[in-house]
Amino acid sequence: IYNSNWINGNDNPITNTLSIDSPIGKGIGLGVSVINYRVKPFDVFLMEANFSYTINISEEDELSFGLKVGGKMFDMDWMGEPEYSQEFLIHQKEEKRLLPTIGAGLYIRRKHGFIGLSFPNLFYNTTYDLTNQVLATKRVQAFFIGGVIFELNDDIKFYPTFFTRSLIDKLLTTDLAFNFTF
Repeated sequence: IYNSNWINGNDNPITNTLSIDSPIGKGIGLGVSVINYRVKPFDVFLMEANFSYTINISEEDELSFGLKVGGKMFDMDWMGEPEYSQEFLIHQKEEKRLLPTIGAGLYIRRKHGFIGLSFPNLFYNTTYDLTNQVLATKRVQAFFIGGVIFELNDDIKFYPTFFTRSLIDKLLTTDLAFNFTF
């Protein structure tokens, strides 16, 4: 996927994304994601490899484990940024940093429902918050999902689900969805 904003502008934000995931054997999946995005003064290159393993825990139920390993190359170059004052730019420097990524997840799928927990990155990383012009810590996030399937009759199924995201020791939000199929 390629995305470019503000087509007629100079130094417009650009994002390039390539992601491939596939089963490769009985219960095993592999994948790779490569993302490059540029929003001046940042240039970020991300590469991650994904591994999953699924086992049957009963005739109809599965337990899946996932692991993600990779890194993000973070390049910040303030020179040539006219929208910032010279006083601000004097205290800035070019900065290159490698931010490691290790994530893990667990997912249980049953005939009439599912539940899962994942941590996309188990590391705290420091990046730059352009809006507030300060260094910001990327906290560990946790995602918790679940849902059930109710067969109301032969033709109608009801799917209530939830999606909870949390910054460890901080914010907690939950989305609820109520879907029907006919």
